[in-house]
Amino acid sequence: ERGKEPKRRRSRGSDHTRQAFLKPKPTLVLTSVCSKDQGVVCPIVGRLGGFELSNSVCPSTTHVVCGSARRTVNVLAGTIKGCWVISLEWVWKSLEAGHWVEEEPYEMANEFPAAQLFRLERKQAGLLYQPNLFNRCGSVFIASAAKPPMEQLEQLLTMGGAKVTGSTRKADVCVGCKSGRRDTTNVSEQWVLDSITNGQVLPFDEYLLDCPRPLRPGSPEL
Repeated sequence: ERGKEPKRRRSRGSDHTRQAFLKPKPTLVLTSVCSKDQGVVCPIVGRLGGFELSNSVCPSTTHVVCGSARRTVNVLAGTIKGCWVISLEWVWKSLEAGHWVEEEPYEMANEFPAAQLFRLERKQAGLLYQPNLFNRCGSVFIASAAKPPMEQLEQLLTMGGAKVTGSTRKADVCVGCKSGRRDTTNVSEQWVLDSITNGQVLPFDEYLLDCPRPLRPGSPEL
C-alpha cells in the first residue's frame, strides 16, 4: 500500500556487533570437588547467577573453589592470577543466603597464603596487574615428558612472566630435563610449583637434577 514504509529487516551484523561488546561473565573453577558435589554446585551457580563455570583457570576466572586443601594446577594458576581461592563452604553459605556472600571468611589463606598475597596485589593494581614472578629467570625450557604436563607448566610459567623457549640451546633454565650446556640450570618441575606456592622464586639448590633433592615441606600431591 502507498504511504506505508516497508518493514526493515533486522541486521544480523548488528546483533553480532552487539554481542561482541557484551562483557563476558566471570568464570568460576571447581577443583578437588567430588562428582556428587559438582552435580549440586552446577545448578546453584545457574540459580544465583553472575558466573559461568570453567574446567580450568582462564583469563575470565575470578574464583577457584576448592573441595579440599590439595594443591592442584588450578589452585596454582588461580594463585598467580590473583583469583579468590576459597573453600566449597562459600557455595553452601551462598545457597542459604540466596545470593553470593562475601568471600573473605572462606578464603583458604592458611592453606595457600601466597594466593591471598597475589589477590591483594591484583586488587591494588587493578587492570594494570601483571604477575612477574618468573620474569627474571631468563629463558625457560620445559621437557616434553614433564609432570605436570608441559602445557600446564608452560601456562603457569607464562602467567608468571616467564619467557618460555622451545630450544635447550637458548634456555637459561631447563625444567624436567638436563641440558648439555654447562651454563644452563637443570631443575625439577617441583621448582615451578613450589615457587608459586611460596609466592617467590626459590633457590635452585634443592631442585637441581644433578643431585638428590629432599622433599620440601608444603609440597604435597603436586
